[in-house]
Amino acid sequence: MCEQAGFIRDNRLPHTKQAMVSDAIGTVAGAALGTSTVTSFIESAVGVEQGGRTGLTGLVVAALFLLALFFSPLIAMVIELQSAQREKKIFAAKSRILFEPVRPCR
Repeated sequence: MCEQAGFIRDNRLPHTKQAMVSDAIGTVAGAALGTSTVTSFIESAVGVEQGGRTGLTGLVVAALFLLALFFSPLIAMVIELQSAQREKKIFAAKSRILFEPVRPCR
């Protein structure tokens, strides 16, 4: 990943300690929040592959995730309404089928 980002100089990675500490903090924080430990490495690799070599990429992604937190209840509500409407239609169809034999008795 460091070669891909262009950080290797003279076959060495400058500031290796800071890179390892930040990865360790990300791994521990991710594990404490219930994600797998490999996730931070995969996300870092994808970010570097797409051209994000600074911390700005991570900050933008974090801001977008925070923004998504505010929209998640709205999305959940829309999904709940859709499933409730679907359930009503299914219930109505089942009721028609169940009461089909009762209709001629009137």
